Amino acid sequence: MTTTPPRRPTAADIELLAFAQQAELAARDLFAAAADNGVGGDQQASIACIAAHHDAASQSISALIGRKATQARLDSLFVDNRNAFLKDATFAPAAHSLENTLVATHKSLLA
Repeated sequence: MTTTPPRRPTAADIELLAFAQQAELAARDLFAAAADNGVGGDQQASIACIAAHHDAASQSISALIGRKATQARLDSLFVDNRNAFLKDATFAPAAHSLENTLVATHKSLLA
């Protein structure tokens, strides 16, 4: 039995996927900035790992988009959260909020 190959994303799908990819790249850069600046003490390696996971997620989304993938972060998301990610006292709540926002965003994009 054969199956038909999957269809390419529509133009509307690509727009939504591009937003998700850019958000993942912003998350990657936020976690990488935190790790690079020593946030998290003994947990720096874990924070760097989370950055790598967001990079992998952005690459998966990029594969769906194809050559039209921008490979650029959502700069407004990065700028709005950067200061909170660079301080031990505010990192955990900021990271928690970002992760919850990304889950809700991705879930709404799938609906």
